[in-house]
Amino acid sequence: MPLERLESSRLPTLALNNVLYTYPNPTMWLTADKPDCYGAHFFSRPDIIKFAYMNYRDDLVGGKGRPLSSHPMMLFYTIDQSLKAENFFDELDPFIWWRSVFPTALQAAWRLGARRVYLVGCSFLTNQQTPYAWNAKLTDEQTRWSQATYNDDMRRLRHLKPKFQEHGFQLISCTENSRANEILPYLQLSNAIERELELMPQPTATATSELKHSSEFKLPEA
Repeated sequence: MPLERLESSRLPTLALNNVLYTYPNPTMWLTADKPDCYGAHFFSRPDIIKFAYMNYRDDLVGGKGRPLSSHPMMLFYTIDQSLKAENFFDELDPFIWWRSVFPTALQAAWRLGARRVYLVGCSFLTNQQTPYAWNAKLTDEQTRWSQATYNDDMRRLRHLKPKFQEHGFQLISCTENSRANEILPYLQLSNAIERELELMPQPTATATSELKHSSEFKLPEA
């Protein structure tokens, strides 16, 4: 994937799991497993907004040193494994959890205000030689587990698609040869970036002479 185009754009990005080894400078990063599953140095980065599962907030990163909750720019979420697809757009505190970080990340993106999401590097396929975007070696059992999780993601994506359309939540695949392309519209990443940059409002400076002084306003009633 031409991720360098994302690096040079102003578009917000949400990275999952250890993809930071391949794409190290996202706007946000979401994890769902214990911190030992990830590069410990990523948690120390103050320039990335980080989301992690609340139950791991007291875990020591790297098995020693500081607990996860003491690292900069850390936000925590709770999960509810009983939530169904019908609850995806509910205004509930916990996130859904279906054994996969992918639908949880989609729900986080929705709650953060995203209404159009592009899937980059999401093939929903794995093999033992190159199972992930980063350097990893899996056993046969681990490979089967990962592929079974991807299969679940595909089934839920088909089930959720009508609900996404009903709520105005657009998902677009930017991954060539992805299994998601059977379900979602496909757009090349470079074209998606150009489209979003054209739609992005350009900031206009406000002259300091137009700024109001706080003494001109009354405090709102309690």
